[in-house]
Amino acid sequence: MTGLKICFFGLLTGLFFVACGSQKITYDFDDTIDFSQFKTYKIAAASQLNLNKMDSTRFINGFIKALSDQKLSYSETPDLIILINREAHKAQSNSSLGVGLGQQTRNVGINIGGAIPIPRNATTQNVTLDFRQTNNNRLIWQSNASNTYKNNLPPEEKERLFFEFFQSILKAYPPKKINK
Repeated sequence: MTGLKICFFGLLTGLFFVACGSQKITYDFDDTIDFSQFKTYKIAAASQLNLNKMDSTRFINGFIKALSDQKLSYSETPDLIILINREAHKAQSNSSLGVGLGQQTRNVGINIGGAIPIPRNATTQNVTLDFRQTNNNRLIWQSNASNTYKNNLPPEEKERLFFEFFQSILKAYPPKKINK
């Protein structure tokens, strides 16, 4: 019986971490471009973050820190213009509490049941990054990414979350050269 309890607890713990850590990331890029020529960037003023002022600062700081890990530095006369678009919505709850009422007499039974949804205090964000050449505004690299996070995180946890989110996105930048 103890082994069954341990197995059940392990299964629940695993499901918890899988449910909380979902990220989806896709990339696309122009395979005719030599990405080694790009050393500097500037974030486009038209970027839409849809965050409060403090979270916007945390979000951008996480992005800048992740870009510096990729050896890109800020410049007023950049090689790349980066447009960031972020959309967010309340995370969908997949949990509910089942309730039921039933009665059975001899060979006849009646049952009435339903489910009460359990609200989830989380946000799902979808982020699109467009890397464009400054000289011709040509789109050369794009990423679409989404993740879900709890709303009531402390500030330092949000900073870490945003940084790690951008780190995982920028793992594919610069793209590896494809041999044709």
